[in-house]
Amino acid sequence: MLKTIFTFLMLAAVSARAGTTDHNLKTTIFPGSGRLEAEDTVTLPAAATAYVFSLHQGLKPAARGGALELLTPEKAGAAYGINFSSDATPMATYRFTSSRPFRSFTLKYSGVIAHPLGEQVEEYSRSFSETPGMISADGCYLAGSSGWYPYAEGSLVTFRLETTLPAPYDSVAGGGRVYHKTSGGSTTTAWETKVPQDEITLTCGKYTEYSVKDGSLTYYAFLRSPDEALAARYLEADTKYINMYSQLLGDYPYGKFALVENFWESGYGIPSFTLLGPKVLRLPFILNSSYPHEILHNWWGNGVFVDYEKGNWCEGLTAYLADYLIAEGRGKGRDYRMTTLQKYADYVSAGKDFPLTAFRSRRSSASEAVGYGKALMFYHMLRNALGDETFRKGLRDFYAVNKFKYASFAELRVSFEKFTGAGRLAGFFEQWTAREGAPELGLKDVKLGPGLDGYDLQFTLVQKQAGPAYALEVPAAIYLEGLDRPRIKMLTMNSKEETYTYSSPVRPSRLEIDPDFDLFRKLNPGETPPTLSRLLGARNPAMILPSGAAATPWRALADAWTKDKENLPQVLSDTGAAPSGSAYWVLGAENKLTQDLEKSLEVYGARFSTAAVTIGNRRFPREGNTFVFAGL
Repeated sequence: MLKTIFTFLMLAAVSARAGTTDHNLKTTIFPGSGRLEAEDTVTLPAAATAYVFSLHQGLKPAARGGALELLTPEKAGAAYGINFSSDATPMATYRFTSSRPFRSFTLKYSGVIAHPLGEQVEEYSRSFSETPGMISADGCYLAGSSGWYPYAEGSLVTFRLETTLPAPYDSVAGGGRVYHKTSGGSTTTAWETKVPQDEITLTCGKYTEYSVKDGSLTYYAFLRSPDEALAARYLEADTKYINMYSQLLGDYPYGKFALVENFWESGYGIPSFTLLGPKVLRLPFILNSSYPHEILHNWWGNGVFVDYEKGNWCEGLTAYLADYLIAEGRGKGRDYRMTTLQKYADYVSAGKDFPLTAFRSRRSSASEAVGYGKALMFYHMLRNALGDETFRKGLRDFYAVNKFKYASFAELRVSFEKFTGAGRLAGFFEQWTAREGAPELGLKDVKLGPGLDGYDLQFTLVQKQAGPAYALEVPAAIYLEGLDRPRIKMLTMNSKEETYTYSSPVRPSRLEIDPDFDLFRKLNPGETPPTLSRLLGARNPAMILPSGAAATPWRALADAWTKDKENLPQVLSDTGAAPSGSAYWVLGAENKLTQDLEKSLEVYGARFSTAAVTIGNRRFPREGNTFVFAGL
């Protein structure tokens, strides 16, 4: 399941290779009290005399056909490698034993799971709401990390899940719906999957249901308030994107896809459905940005599962084939790559970088810039190196071979090397997935002189980053006088400095290195316009407040700007000079530094008066508007 990092860690040595366990779950849920009553018949992949599993501490279990022992955290850790973090879901570990080998046993349990939403904060530029599990009058959200069913590390699951809820509540889970009936004030629904999933996620709420058929597939929209037009737009998008990705990668892995409206703002991709917040799903651009991303997760992450201990390969691949390719199709690919590289330059400073093989999930802007951004550029460079057709063949093979299995970058490389030759991509994968950091390029000793064919352009390309050189194919654009289009040359570079010569009968007028941002690298500050991300990613930026009474509302903002406890801003007054050589906010039109800031922005086409701000050819009155500008 692709969402946020599990709220507990399980470190068993058999991680990702323990087979498939089947669950036959019958549950009754009481939204008003947060209570769950359940019976689960667990069928193991092979006969055993003992079975160790974990369950939420608030659920009290009893077993039939054997003995149930509650393990102490010390015993669970020493004997089974299970380590629950103290600030996560309160979990208990149990061992079921029988006097003779068994394949299945039945567990009954009940209790309350009602963890309120809390703000998960990593830095002042990013925060989100999360719960380890909740049953409430607003609805329910129970993922594997909620501990709502007996969870065994490393085991994939198949299941039949039957829920009974007071009407008008209903449930949605993975798999296909095999039973649905409302009678006597209760709704009973059963969801079933016979193909493996990496966990069982259950949601419930007061839904209005919409659906359409597309061949053998069923698309659903479960909305918390009736909206036929909104549902129709999403159901149409289901058909469009599922057919598109099926043609690109292989058949959609499930029998249904459902849009489910959550009761808080979220964006979760779950096998065969997505859980979006009420504001998120009504944003007009979501249908052609985040929504195809969540659909694509059914191939990557929820179709081929992530072996997290070896690195999360799927977020970058999903972002590349959804968000990026849609932008590329609209002629915005270069801008998307530039922004991706800019975020890396702005957010990833010393101590925040790591290799892709160490990425687990997005927890901050820095981790997003690596795990999504660097990974996205890795796939872009791989596609450029292989060509579109070979890249597509590799992806299709990776999906076909690893569907409903755990996979890592190693399996990804194996699939691509079927078309390039064994070992051909070893160095490429090693330097881009197992090494932290990025190349940083510079030019020196650029010379233009007479040559045998007319002119010789000579220049030295330098890798300025610490550590060894990267093996690179660097695009260079050489403009010639009188010609609109440049000559594009690929510069093979395997050392920290290499000198190149370009001969031409026409005089070269300009040289650009990687002008379209096709290479993952650390940008030079002058390559991109000023952005807020430079400020949001800065270390201890200053907040300069106006002096006197005008400071009051801005001081309240500064006092609230404390999410990142390790990177608190310096709060200063405009009575002094702006900090030299560091990032800072100038707050308020009354600020003594505002006039100088506004003058510096005129180079970007902005004009300021006491009544209005003009940007380009558009005039905006100051009254009733708030303006935020970034400059150098």
